[in-house]
Amino acid sequence: ALTALGIRPGDGEVATEYPLVELREGRLVSGAIDLLALDARWATVLDFKTDPPPLVRIERSYPAYVEQLQRYGEMLVAAGGVGPRSLRLGLLFTADGSVHWLE
Repeated sequence: ALTALGIRPGDGEVATEYPLVELREGRLVSGAIDLLALDARWATVLDFKTDPPPLVRIERSYPAYVEQLQRYGEMLVAAGGVGPRSLRLGLLFTADGSVHWLE
């Protein structure tokens, strides 16, 4: 699935379990991006899911996962981890290797 997305070790930077921390409304919030891939064009954030792949848009089928992924994107941008790249956020379903991108 990653090769089909053009994500290959050695092409840019690839990290797994990339930690994020921020102070939000007086509380420490943390998380870990399952896979962060950076190349000249993209900052790609993927969250791996073992749930069944959705039959409808992920915003409808897995709203909690979408919210989590959006928060990861916000935290990464705030930390300066995206830089001049475009940010893309997706859920990779391990059952079939499909990636569903947030719009």
